[in-house]
Amino acid sequence: MKEKIKLILAIFGGLVIGFGMGYYWGDLQGIEKGKAIGIEQGRQQVLAEQEEEKQELLNKIREAANPFSKVQINPFKKVYKNPFEE
Repeated sequence: MKEKIKLILAIFGGLVIGFGMGYYWGDLQGIEKGKAIGIEQGRQQVLAEQEEEKQELLNKIREAANPFSKVQINPFKKVYKNPFEE
């Protein structure tokens, strides 16, 4: 009878230790995967923000490079006329 109890306790102890180790190992694996996913999401977010800032800067440069972007009048209205045109 004592041997059956020892066997049952040994099996139960082995199961408890096995489940504990499995839980610990699985938790570590989950943490590593979570870190990798978080790093990738952060990288994608930073790249998207950089692309948006780049587009805003390019739009400002294009607007500054265009001399007629804010001019509402005709800049050639008072241009000297050719005297030989008639």
